[in-house]
Amino acid sequence: MMASVKVAIIGVGGWGRRVVNGLSKLENCELTAICDIDKGKAEEYSRAYGAQGFTDYNSMFEKAEELEAVAIVTPTPSHYDVAASAIKAGKHVFVEKPICDSIVKARKLVEAARKKEVKLMVGHVERFNPALQELKKAITAGKLGRLIFLSARRVGRPVKVSEVGVIKDLAVHDIDAMRFLVGEPRSIFARCGAVEKHPFEDHAEILMIFDEIQGFIEVNWLTLKKERLLTATGNRAFATVDYIEKSLSIKYQDKVETPQFPVDEPLKLELSNFVNSIINNEEPLVTGIDGLRALEVAEAALRSAKTGKLVKLC
Repeated sequence: MMASVKVAIIGVGGWGRRVVNGLSKLENCELTAICDIDKGKAEEYSRAYGAQGFTDYNSMFEKAEELEAVAIVTPTPSHYDVAASAIKAGKHVFVEKPICDSIVKARKLVEAARKKEVKLMVGHVERFNPALQELKKAITAGKLGRLIFLSARRVGRPVKVSEVGVIKDLAVHDIDAMRFLVGEPRSIFARCGAVEKHPFEDHAEILMIFDEIQGFIEVNWLTLKKERLLTATGNRAFATVDYIEKSLSIKYQDKVETPQFPVDEPLKLELSNFVNSIINNEEPLVTGIDGLRALEVAEAALRSAKTGKLVKLC
């Protein structure tokens, strides 16, 4: 009989609905409880998925004693309080990106999870995009030759303005992707600004300087057409990842290759990785440290944009 993990979800808003649906389809996951501050949503989704319904997560931790793990899909400013309570209760935690709204809080979460010996995974879903995984393999195999430059473009109007600016909302995806491909950046230079009336930056350009290469990220909430692209330039070939199409093309001087690989939904792969990390007692692909590092780069970009200066990370 396949081992299973009893999981709850906290927050069934727009993205949370996709997460709860994804969890319900995993064979080794038992969706035990659903929590949302909106009583109507909590009741609706708990009935639909045959789970216990709650409007208070602390009450859920007390009453659903069999619960082993939680997926937190709440507004970013609440991530720390919800995740800290879950960790204190001894639950493994999956928390959506960004890990927290401040580095101090993120560090506290990472340390709390370490002390409690529970898994802490951060929802950088692009890490699980099959096209990015295939690009990683191509770079490692030397298909592009010597890597020179990475560039990402993540633009398009949001359904609603996030609780953080476009750097922490969108750029963290590409920050994490570039870290996954080539390691830690040494310094950051950025520019950002706001065109529309809200408390956050809505467009930004970020230069990440690594040991031997540079990475450039363009993000905004303004472009009418949604695009999610990453390119990698080597001295032998030029590669393009289309995150939306889940495709990879590699252009050489005399030909273009479009590698074929299994294509699955990144969110499904991400949630499966979280559940399997608990069952197999292994680190998830995106750890709390990964979430912290991505947030540190995002904060450095904001400092650089504010001061107009290069920010060194290490």
